[in-house]
Amino acid sequence: MAGRVTHLACVLRCLLIAVAAPAIMLAAIFGALAAMPLAPSVYFTNLNLGLFAIIALSSMTTIGVVMAGWASNSKWALFGAMREAAQVIAYEIPLGISLLVPLMVVGTFHLGEASAQQARYERAIRHGQDEIVKLHSYCSQAKSAFEDALAALQKEKMENAQNKRRVEDLEKLLNAARLVKAKEGQTILPLR
Repeated sequence: MAGRVTHLACVLRCLLIAVAAPAIMLAAIFGALAAMPLAPSVYFTNLNLGLFAIIALSSMTTIGVVMAGWASNSKWALFGAMREAAQVIAYEIPLGISLLVPLMVVGTFHLGEASAQQARYERAIRHGQDEIVKLHSYCSQAKSAFEDALAALQKEKMENAQNKRRVEDLEKLLNAARLVKAKEGQTILPLR
């Protein structure tokens, strides 16, 4: 009789854990969502540590998964739950570190203030985008002017090459005329 009571207590405990595991997971998810502001004055809870609350509550889902694996009374389900817990912890460490950058930029854990500051940054970014468009137009104008100057230099170089060939041809003719005149006994002065 004592064995049956113990077994019945174990089954009830496992049943309680199996029912509590999804409830803990849902509570953690909705608790994390409650810390997020929906609009400047619309929020479920106005937490000064909203970012910290989101990180802390979202990591509570791991407990629900481990409880569900434990409640199944199977070692393989428990192994899978432990594997999932290890993956979530390994994922949350770099996630928490990556959230330090916006935290340092904003300077607060309060998500409402962070949103307000982000709106100011967006206006600055839009102004910066206008400046980038102006800079792009200046650069395109400079590029077209550079291409025009390069084309003029290439044209001048070709003309210089043609003039150089003409001078060489004239020098050849002059040398030929010198040879002819030298045979006749006359001298021709050089061009230069």
